[in-house]
Amino acid sequence: MKFKVPVIVLAVVVALASCQDEDIAPTVPPSAAIALVNVSPRSFNFFMNGTRLNNTSTIYPDGISAYLSVYSGQQNYQFKNDGSAEVALNLPLSLDSARSYILFAAALDTANLILVNDDLTVDTGNVAMIRIINASPKTTSLTLSLNDTAKVTNAAYRSVSDLLRIVPGRKKLSVTGATLLTDSVTFTRGNAYTIYTKGDPAITGDGGFNVGVIQN
Repeated sequence: MKFKVPVIVLAVVVALASCQDEDIAPTVPPSAAIALVNVSPRSFNFFMNGTRLNNTSTIYPDGISAYLSVYSGQQNYQFKNDGSAEVALNLPLSLDSARSYILFAAALDTANLILVNDDLTVDTGNVAMIRIINASPKTTSLTLSLNDTAKVTNAAYRSVSDLLRIVPGRKKLSVTGATLLTDSVTFTRGNAYTIYTKGDPAITGDGGFNVGVIQN
């Protein structure tokens, strides 16, 4: 009888410890989000630590991925050309927790990648917000104008402008420098937009110089 009490106490302690372990939620690693914009002439897939992230579709030329959930902090990312098992580019990146980013890829090398913070503070008043990113490798200095008024000048390749307030509405958008491109874009109040250039001014048609607009 002397040994029964300690055995019972031990059994109770083990049972309590087991219950406590079951109540502890699993650790969730801090995360960030990243979207890919393919301004290169090649289709590719995007990986983090060897795991493919763009599972629903290959990222084709002129394609924009959805925001992909990734671990924050230092991670190793890889690009692979579509249909190839070989890594075309290893890219170590450190992304801040709970932040969003856009990565523009004009080619699969570090000299032609542009990583930008996509957590934009949007003015809630009667204005829209714009910024311009020059993602066209064959250009050196571009000017972006709205309704013939210059908003950003001397935009070098890989440059990211400040966020600018504009009066909302339909605007004639012009880009001068390598070539002249004119189009009409509607900007709505309370929203932020990224205007980016892409392509080669020396090419006509697919792969030629153009602009894209992303509502952030």
